[in-house]
Amino acid sequence: HHPRRGSGAAPAPVRAHGAGDPRSEVLIAAIWTARTDELERLARALRTADEVALDTEGDSLHHYPERLSLVQLGVRDGDVWLVDPLALPDLSPLAPVFADAQPLLVVHAGDNDLAILKRRYGFRFSSIFDTSIAARFLGARALGLDVLIETYLTVTLPPSRQKDDWSARPLSA
Repeated sequence: HHPRRGSGAAPAPVRAHGAGDPRSEVLIAAIWTARTDELERLARALRTADEVALDTEGDSLHHYPERLSLVQLGVRDGDVWLVDPLALPDLSPLAPVFADAQPLLVVHAGDNDLAILKRRYGFRFSSIFDTSIAARFLGARALGLDVLIETYLTVTLPPSRQKDDWSARPLSA
């Protein structure tokens, strides 16, 4: 029970690592994937997962034509991979992960993510859950991932990095 929020109110938001301080420690250590053998090992691991979270980053604000600059993949147990498509022009080991009915691919407002992977690599997608579409069905007024996470999980994310040049290497923390 919080005196100002009442007994049925959600708890006060918790700040995520990095929120408000860009030098804060990283919450999850990601596995950098820039070699074919690493990508093949990753694809084998993802095929055994029930769900796989997907997000991509491009460099459309910095280059024309746009290049896919980063593929972020994660599974429920907390393992996260950062795949470097600039170092790995062939991402075909991931094709069966996306095309099969399992794992369930989880995206947020994933239309652009899926379109670039389909256009650039010819990937097909079979089983998709989009959290933005789900939020619309629930009647959410704001559909941004940061707002949904704060609303439903009471976690405040660090500021967005969508406008960064994701093609610059090495990536900064």
